[in-house]
Amino acid sequence: MNRTWDENKAAINQLWPVAQFTEEEKRLWHDDLSGLDQDTLYDAIRNAKRTHDSIYPQLKWMLDAYRDLDALRRAALRVNRPMEKKTEWNISDERDREKCNELMEWVDRAQTNEYETIRHAVFSDENFPQLHSLTCLRILAYAKERLCGIKPQFGRVNDDGGVTPAFTTEGIQGRTPLALKD
Repeated sequence: MNRTWDENKAAINQLWPVAQFTEEEKRLWHDDLSGLDQDTLYDAIRNAKRTHDSIYPQLKWMLDAYRDLDALRRAALRVNRPMEKKTEWNISDERDREKCNELMEWVDRAQTNEYETIRHAVFSDENFPQLHSLTCLRILAYAKERLCGIKPQFGRVNDDGGVTPAFTTEGIQGRTPLALKD
């Protein structure tokens, strides 16, 4: 786009037409904003107008909006550069089934006090790279329910460690319009 400071100054004056700046205020705005990337500044000016319903603009609004956009831009660019090399595992579906059957047989023979041992075994260096993640979760859910009597719960964790269900028989956190049809 290649906007200039003069174009952005005009945009500020048009978005806040009532505002009158003293010469010192004009110098302050110029000093703080003219050296920034003007295309990003233009978007920041528009965002400041969208979020602040006032007839007088504030320099802080422009700088905050500019910093937010600049930080988002830098974060988006950072995604393209991996921080570390990812481990690549090629998990065979056949091997996944075999390991799953072995571990499930163990769970079926196990005693209640063996849950932690099974959990560690599922995520051990020997087994985990040979199992799909979802398979691991399913094995552990089965083991937890079979050996510990704990069913999977979904919802918000309370301060005491309990779970307030997000889904109830009456709907999501209360009766839904479909549940009211009964």
